[in-house]
Amino acid sequence: MILLIIYKSFSKSFLDRIFDNLSIINLIGVFFMAVVLFWLVYLLIGFISKKLNFTIEDRITAQFCGTKKSLVHGTVFSKILFQNASFLGVILLPIMMFHAFQIVAISVIASKHSNRN
Repeated sequence: MILLIIYKSFSKSFLDRIFDNLSIINLIGVFFMAVVLFWLVYLLIGFISKKLNFTIEDRITAQFCGTKKSLVHGTVFSKILFQNASFLGVILLPIMMFHAFQIVAISVIASKHSNRN
């Protein structure tokens, strides 16, 4: 269902030519901010988990779960908040970039954690 909402939003945005004014510099800037936000949240959760004396397993779980849910919640909330908006694709763009990056980053981190024993 979420993929259909995203597909519909992006399709409508392309039909309405919303992305015509989006420069490559702006696109890179949005992606950079998504990466910074991911690492900020990931490291902050790790720091707080360490201060709360979580076990390494609980710390990993908190960090992995604390950086998730963006695409699911963001898509649904944006659809509710901006009903019938032609610019919904622009709103979802940073969320999709964040989501794509977090999947890649967490998979690399998970791979490193699996090799630690």
